[in-house]
Amino acid sequence: LAGGDDGILLVVTGSPAAEQAAGHVMFKAEYKLPNSKRVVAVSPHAGAKLWEWSPGGGEIMPETLAAADGRAYVKVDETVRCLDLKTGRDLWSFGDSGKKQARKKIGYGTHVLVVADGVVLCKLGGELVALSADKGAKLWETKAGGGFHAPVDVFVIDGLVWMGDHPRDSVAPPPVTDFNEARDLRTGEVKRKNQIMVDLQTAGHHHRCYREKASDRYIMASHRGIEFLDLEGTNHTRNNWIRGVCQYG
Repeated sequence: LAGGDDGILLVVTGSPAAEQAAGHVMFKAEYKLPNSKRVVAVSPHAGAKLWEWSPGGGEIMPETLAAADGRAYVKVDETVRCLDLKTGRDLWSFGDSGKKQARKKIGYGTHVLVVADGVVLCKLGGELVALSADKGAKLWETKAGGGFHAPVDVFVIDGLVWMGDHPRDSVAPPPVTDFNEARDLRTGEVKRKNQIMVDLQTAGHHHRCYREKASDRYIMASHRGIEFLDLEGTNHTRNNWIRGVCQYG
């Protein structure tokens, strides 16, 4: 993960091996979960380690490392931790810091953390929680959606938060809460509503096993092939014959 304009590269390391090695046929007999993880900051120019950070208990969750405006963020168990990007110093934490049961095997991703315009969005428990990026104060929360064999999709576009919800291996009936609301990033107030995804998808297949994509204008969903939800007009389209590779999209 590149640390924006600060010229810092952030990586999560695992000991005795990277987490994904535990599921590889060549290594799974030797490496078992849980492993020990650290966040390491590296200078991409010199290749030198700048600092490293360990949560001191608890597990760094996959796919939750983020950085913006001189700060780094990561989810540890059910807690959001914020670090100074240049020094690795703890700045704040939010959430349940109680010890959780460590994972014993690798499964599909379920965790998400997004930073945009001074707000941190993270799935904690069954809620999507919005926090101020500088102090970690809770701004608002709402029930979190879900992905199909993938983390819930959270997009921030033009100051609005769009969240997916397609967790079931079912297409009859289709979910009615999939990108159906857009919330104000800072207040959580619902600003827009729609039911477009209900009719835009083609029945007959479960949602693809990867995250959605988005641009400034379109949310590109993956219910059957690819569905374009137009956020500015009515140019909604679908193509049932274009799809990505499983888990990568």
